[in-house]
Formats: sequence, structure tokens, C-alpha cells
Amino acid sequence: MDKIDFQEKIWGFIFGIIAIVAACLEVVVNGVSAAAILGAIKDVFGTAVVVVVFIAIVKDKFPKKQKSFEERLGLALDNWREENSNMIIRNPKYDEEHIGQGASCYSLDLKTEVSDFYRPTGITKNTGLFLRMPVINKENYNNGNVKIRFYLNKGTFFSDQPKDADLKSKYAYLIDLFTKLINEKHAGFACADGKGQEISVLIRQPIESDTDIETMIDVINTMYTAYLVSANLGK
Repeated sequence: MDKIDFQEKIWGFIFGIIAIVAACLEVVVNGVSAAAILGAIKDVFGTAVVVVVFIAIVKDKFPKKQKSFEERLGLALDNWREENSNMIIRNPKYDEEHIGQGASCYSLDLKTEVSDFYRPTGITKNTGLFLRMPVINKENYNNGNVKIRFYLNKGTFFSDQPKDADLKSKYAYLIDLFTKLINEKHAGFACADGKGQEISVLIRQPIESDTDIETMIDVINTMYTAYLVSANLGK
């Protein structure tokens, strides 16, 4: 639509509003009667078409601003964290410390007292690192090969085991369970492997659309659910 045509639509909208007001005033001036009311309704509805067309044109010419990738991914992560806030905690200080060392990341902590899952307000402040992923910006996700690292900690899984207990085989068992779960449930989207107390989930395809973001959040949620189910196996 060129500038002249758009200006014509603006004037049409203005005159349309004036016509509607005039039709209402005409009813008042000429007296309220059935004929006057019906005539005003006819005039108003006839003019309203112009107003509706103008509104549609304005919406088309000035579409709602789309959220950036960073805003969309950040909001999705924040919403997921809020939904699981009785167990999942954001730790910006951890990120800032690592960014200062040149290893920028986005991280989430998990409370080690799993019974807090059943409480609206947790009773413990003890947490362990749950995940680390690249800092939220378009370049880190739109090019593919996104790596999310999940961490197993003694407080979550083996809190009742002695301090000097050899837990290598137990961690290996959990890693085998968790990686198989990710590789089977999210085959074609993510692949997982692990060693020691760390699981690495690789997403080869670019993360760009809202659907991609939702699927990645689902991967995180799958791992979170596995943590809750397997917590404190050592008891």
C-alpha cells in the first residue's frame, strides 16, 4: 500500500467516526423514535464497515513486534523453572563467576532434598548443580551442536551413603539409565552419553523456532523427571 492510499484510509476512518457520532446526535435532536433509531443503526453499521477495514489495514501495516530468539528462549526457560520452582533454582552468581573466567554459561541448580518437591515452599537451601548450557544468544543455538551438561551429585542420589563410599559403579548405573532414556525418547533430536558424574546431551540441529525451543525444554524436563524418580537410590 503506497503512502497516498494509506492517507486516504486514515481520512476515511476519521470521517467514519464523525458520521457515527453525527448519526447518534441526529437521533437525540430529532427525538427518539423507532424510525429514527432504525435509521441511525443503518447509518452506524454502514459507516462501521469503513472503521473495521481501517483497523485491519493498520494491523497489517504495523504488525506486532516479534520477540527475539533470546527473549523466546529466556522466557521458555523461566516458565519451566517457575513451574518447578520448589526444586529448581536459578543461580546467576554461578554464571557470572564463570563468565568472568571466560566460560560463559546458563545454569540451574537442583535442591538435594527431594521431599521439597511435595511442598509449595521448600525447607532446605542445599542445592547441587543440575545443568549448564550455553549462554542465551542466537549464535550459540541457531548453528546447531548445542551441548547441555547435566550433573549428578551425592546429595541428590546417595545422601545416606558414607562420605568415603565408592560410588563409581552407582553413578555409572544412573548414567546408563539416563542416557538410554534420552536416546530413546528423544531419538533424532538429541543424543546423550556420560562419564563420571556428568551427562552430556548433544542437540545437533539448530534451535530456532518455538517448536525447537519446546522440544529442547522437553529434553530438560525428561532429565529432571529421571532425577526425581532416581533420587536417593542409595537409601
